[in-house]
Amino acid sequence: MINLFQERGNAFLRLLDRYMGIPLVLLLSLFRKKKDFGRRPQRPQSIVFFKMSGIGDSILTLPFIQKLRNTYQDIEITVVCGKNNQVVYQKLLDKKYVSKVISLDLSRFIYDWNYLRKKIKELRGLRYDYCVDFEPWSRISAFLSFLMKGNYKIGFRTERQYKHMLFDHYEVHQDTKHEFENYKMLTSAIIDQVQGVPTYPVAAQDSFYFKDFMDKHDIQEYIIFHPWASGYKNTLKELDKGAITYICNNLAAKGYTIIFTGGPADKDKSEALTSYIDRSYSIAGKTHLNETAVFLKNADCVITVNTGVLHLAAAVGANLVSINGPTDINRWGPLCEQAINIKSSLHCSPCLDLGFEYKCKEHNVPEGYCMKKIDLDEVVNTAVRIIRGSEPADTQKGLEKP
Repeated sequence: MINLFQERGNAFLRLLDRYMGIPLVLLLSLFRKKKDFGRRPQRPQSIVFFKMSGIGDSILTLPFIQKLRNTYQDIEITVVCGKNNQVVYQKLLDKKYVSKVISLDLSRFIYDWNYLRKKIKELRGLRYDYCVDFEPWSRISAFLSFLMKGNYKIGFRTERQYKHMLFDHYEVHQDTKHEFENYKMLTSAIIDQVQGVPTYPVAAQDSFYFKDFMDKHDIQEYIIFHPWASGYKNTLKELDKGAITYICNNLAAKGYTIIFTGGPADKDKSEALTSYIDRSYSIAGKTHLNETAVFLKNADCVITVNTGVLHLAAAVGANLVSINGPTDINRWGPLCEQAINIKSSLHCSPCLDLGFEYKCKEHNVPEGYCMKKIDLDEVVNTAVRIIRGSEPADTQKGLEKP
């Protein structure tokens, strides 16, 4: 059943964006004259960035916004985002990298016309020298930028998506490059190449819950396990309960404490796991993103499927074990030296590029089967090796694989 009130991974919004968005983009392109690349603003005074969803994707955009602020210190930077990734850009607003954050609840666009009209009016009130659209396929951001009054629009040209027809300049989105590298290409018309990888600063005020939690449970060393994914058909990127239990009980038997993370939707599932996994706790649904970042930063090891927390863990410098089924690490892998990627052994894995191209039916395999082809012992041994800095230990005898 489709949940119209869900923003991230909303199948109805995706269908609406495709079957109404593409004809609308083609129609609007007839009424817009593109501006020559050579006449683009050379020293921008104001810029608007669009990034409508995805915690992980949003973290990957941070170095470009920070570089822009450091290059043009008096520039006005506005970020238009969704409600699910607003917290990432709020961090930049607090640190004065961003001048304004406009959060849009795209699900409300479907049924609340007053809200839609109000937000469009707010966007039309913006003035900018550049509008940069980080979205590789969603047409809604291109449509909204079309309604805005500004100078020069930049975005991606992605195969069969057509949103580039509303831009003055586009870069071809490449499915062989990491998304961070695609962002580098996109912003090259405005700023010099960004060096290094994304970082996510942790503030002292975000550590209070962490300190209280550690003291209350008398935890000295711990492993973070984030088994939940997000986005379209998110469960196909997750391990099943048996696999999670096997990994965690093996680690608990070696003396490690497990802490589960997750959002409000993951709270009940995470709490249920702690009832039959020794030495385990859950903070899912009890912390906001910045507080979660503190737990990740201080963990002895973080184990996670390929989702936003993966990129958050990488950005805070955590020791990281990344579990990848349908997701391609060359496109979406963690950008840090201390990460080890574990891939599915299934022949058709990985299959995702933009996040929705699952090919289970095409390859005649059950949906999500690639996650069942993850070597669970490799996950356990890799985590132990990271923590101990030694050769991997055998998994605990007597614990059967699911």
